[in-house]
Amino acid sequence: MDSSEARRRARSLQQEVEALFETLLGRSALFPGSLYEQKTQCGKANCRCSTGPYRHRLWCLSFVEGGRSRTRVVPKAMRPAVERWTRRYRGFRRARRELRKVVRELMAAVDVVGQARCKEGRSRYARLVAKSKGRRRSRRPTSRG
Repeated sequence: MDSSEARRRARSLQQEVEALFETLLGRSALFPGSLYEQKTQCGKANCRCSTGPYRHRLWCLSFVEGGRSRTRVVPKAMRPAVERWTRRYRGFRRARRELRKVVRELMAAVDVVGQARCKEGRSRYARLVAKSKGRRRSRRPTSRG
């Protein structure tokens, strides 16, 4: 990749980073957990789940708190909010992974541009040195007398 192509790629990646920042730096609530449906028996002797194939449907939230795995039943009224929070968290994590990938690629493009600029600087320096050597006057001894 030449330096002009690397510059174009870096500009493109910069726009990707800005788009990712919308997700990463938002103010919406996140919840680092998983919401899932579980079918279970309630344990009551007279319930239809104890004798037949019927199972109660529960929505559970699994998360880590204080280094320990926790699971809580989510009431029906709270499910939409918890679902939003966990979905946003998954989006946040996805954007974070993407940012890491984009930054690696951006750094590679910036390195190409930097190397090209350093090469240009060395070239200009060499031309200045050659030019200054050609301008040097030989010192002649002056006769004072």
